[in-house]
Formats: sequence, C-alpha cells, structure tokens
Amino acid sequence: MDPLGFGFFKRTVQKGSKYVCLAEKSCPVDKRRRNRCQFCRFQKCLSVGMVKEVVRTDSLKGRRGRLPSKPKSPQESPPSPPVSLITALVRAHVDTSPDLSNLDYSQYREPNEEEIPMSETEKTQQFYNLLTSSVDVIRHFAEKIPGFSELCREDQDLLFQSASLELFVLRLAYRIKDVHYMKWVLYK
Repeated sequence: MDPLGFGFFKRTVQKGSKYVCLAEKSCPVDKRRRNRCQFCRFQKCLSVGMVKEVVRTDSLKGRRGRLPSKPKSPQESPPSPPVSLITALVRAHVDTSPDLSNLDYSQYREPNEEEIPMSETEKTQQFYNLLTSSVDVIRHFAEKIPGFSELCREDQDLLFQSASLELFVLRLAYRIKDVHYMKWVLYK
C-alpha cells in the first residue's frame, strides 16, 4: 500500500471534499503522520501524480466483478467531451468576444498615402498594444474554462504561458474579415 493511501484520494475526489491547512501548507506527509493534515496529504497525492479524472464517479461504481465491456477497436475515435464542457467553452468564447461593430479601431488604421508614414517604433508600439489587449482577453477566456480557476495560481500561469500563443493565433485566425485581402481584425 502506498503511504498516501489511494482510498483517501478517491474518497476526497468522489465527495468533492475541500480541506484547509492550519499550518503553512507544508506539513510532513508520511505513513506515520499522514492523518495530521488532510490538505497537505491531498496536495501530496496530486504532486506524486494521482489524477482526479481517473477516479470513478458514482455512476461507474460497482463495475468490478462484471464482465468487461466489448474491447474497443483501434479505429474507434476517442469519445467526445461531454456536451456541458463544450457548451461551457462556447459560452467562454462568446463572453470574451466583443461585438466587432462596436469597437473603435481608429487608432489602429493603416495610414493613407497623404499621411506621414508610421515609424518602426510606432508600428511596434501599436502591435504591442494590440497584443497585450489580446492577451488580456485570452486570460479572461481561460478563467472562464471549467476547472481552470480551481488550479493553483502557479499551474494556471504555466498553462496560460504554454498555450497563449496558440490561443492568440487561433483567435486571430477566427477573426479574419476578408480572406481575399487578408485584412485581419484584432480587438481589445
């Protein structure tokens, strides 16, 4: 048996228990002292690789001892995410996508031939302003994803940093207004 006890982890996940550490969130967790702080014990379970999603929910309890389901063929596609997750992701996208007709892009237009051309510094500053406002929108989107806000801040930042460029490009591609002329729309 592992010193942390998978049963403790399973019960915690199934019941949705939330624990609080009365010390500094660094209590020693070993076989002898594991019952002193449930918060630190659960955090240690997560840090050694136990995964919440692996724990069977109530609807799947009691499957042990039954005949196994028919084996899946390798050609089968992976199961699609639950509809509620897809709905939540669509809602997060819609909530963080402002109505493009109400946005003011006057400061982000290309100068015409009569105007003094923008310097490289001005162009860089304009791109930086657009990028930072887009990153803020992406952060807001991420915070609306189910389960994201339940992660510790360090994990949120790590996930955000590792995926923000892809999300930026994806959202940019989604907003291409006129493919023929490649006019792209970024928004605050």
